[in-house]
Amino acid sequence: MKFLGEFLLKRKKSKLTREVYFKNLESTKTALIIYDCTDKAQSQKVRDFIRYFKEERLQVDSIGYFSKLGKNVSKPADENNFYYYDRKDLNAYKFPKRQELIKLIKKQHDLMIDLNLKANFSLKVLSSLSNAKFKVGPNHQYGNETFDLTLDIQEQRLDYLIEQMKVYLNMINK
Repeated sequence: MKFLGEFLLKRKKSKLTREVYFKNLESTKTALIIYDCTDKAQSQKVRDFIRYFKEERLQVDSIGYFSKLGKNVSKPADENNFYYYDRKDLNAYKFPKRQELIKLIKKQHDLMIDLNLKANFSLKVLSSLSNAKFKVGPNHQYGNETFDLTLDIQEQRLDYLIEQMKVYLNMINK
């Protein structure tokens, strides 16, 4: 199933036409942040990062993947520009089937940031098929084939990745 999902992703990605344009924070108006929101502490760090962007006067959408299982466990509820999904929102090949997710990745954002530090195929699908003008993420399993700018971080911690994102996005095109 994974092999077929990779094949389908490669096909869909080859059909994707997007305008690639390097953006820094001064020239960016819209952003999409993709991350794993399963861990509550990690999710709070991403929310703080989004707050930082909003202080910079950016319109930010975010997509969080929630992977916990259990009868009494459910994904967080969607709220203003925060969208969450779990396995139920994916098809058999781990592609999104929920319309809100599909619309968000088709929307032409100025900047897409992937904050995923682990191998997660559904997050790879979202990042790869995003129509954003400039894609940024960590240099890991799918970084080189997906992002326009990859950050090679020594410390595999989300807060370190976020700090490096801030530094490099402020330095571009100055």
